[in-house]
Amino acid sequence: MAGAPPEGSDLEEIMLRYLGAFGPASVDDSAWSGLKALRDVFDGQRDRLVTFRDDRGIELFDLPDAPRPEGGTPPPGRFLSEYDNLYLSHADRRRVVRKDDGRRHPGPPLRNALLVDGFVGGLWRLEQDRETATLHVHLLDPAGAARTEALTDEGERLAALAAPGRNARVTIAVAE
Repeated sequence: MAGAPPEGSDLEEIMLRYLGAFGPASVDDSAWSGLKALRDVFDGQRDRLVTFRDDRGIELFDLPDAPRPEGGTPPPGRFLSEYDNLYLSHADRRRVVRKDDGRRHPGPPLRNALLVDGFVGGLWRLEQDRETATLHVHLLDPAGAARTEALTDEGERLAALAAPGRNARVTIAVAE
């Protein structure tokens, strides 16, 4: 039966593991699982969870000991792959895709997106030859010198990981 958990499933454990990986999250965010009526599971664990409200008033749940940065901490740049769990594990992607940016990049799945200040701020692709792995970054908007340096450093780590033994390079351009 669609929406029914597999026999013997511990829905509370599934929900806690989900929050451990993707919290804070709303009840609707758990729709990726295909399971129905998880509100009761979340509500039944309220005493073990912390809650927040997003900018639209939606209740978000998280584990009490989950790492959370201090308020005002700038999020680091992150290179995401196609079908990254960030896209698949949240019902509301507005937490990472600004409403006015929808026309400027392909919609889900976002192909090799780059997070800048916590939101999709560009796309990337990796090009390799025998000696070099070049990560080409196309930003949606200009970034300051410090941000560009941080993205370059993160991009070099990604290129080195994706193509071990090759020289890692990063090119950054602003989309027109």
